[in-house]
Amino acid sequence: MKKILLITLVALLGIATANAQIAKGTTVLIASASGLDLSHESNDGTKTTSFGLTGTGAHFVIDNLAIVGGLGFSYGKVTDRPSSTAFGLALGARYYFVKTAYGSVLYRGEKAKGVDFASYANLEVGYDIFISDKVFLEPAVYYDKGFSKGVKKVSTFGLSFGIGIVL
Repeated sequence: MKKILLITLVALLGIATANAQIAKGTTVLIASASGLDLSHESNDGTKTTSFGLTGTGAHFVIDNLAIVGGLGFSYGKVTDRPSSTAFGLALGARYYFVKTAYGSVLYRGEKAKGVDFASYANLEVGYDIFISDKVFLEPAVYYDKGFSKGVKKVSTFGLSFGIGIVL
């Protein structure tokens, strides 16, 4: 999996755009889908496949550094168990380090019916591909690591794809 992440990161960084850095005061909104049957989680031998939809807002407090917040919905299916849905939130920071390539660090929490609130640390690397001055596509790879009771052994790698707009 580490080789796949490295290859994906190199490919994302290799895509060239003419867009400059994202300036202080800029706000962006992003709608993204994660999982897409590509997210795969292993927790004590069980296998989970999931799909998620997220709405994210980012406001740049200095050039290339944004404070990020988001709300999301996810659907998951665990081997030999009923499917589940969860609602979540995220809060963190995103830094653009090469033109429109970014890395982000987020706290992510989610609540599913009948299950305690779960907390995760989320790391993401992605790339904004501008298709106009205000609209961009956003492929990314992410890693979630559970750290609250009940999800400490949960570790998830996945892909997401979004579309964003610069306000």
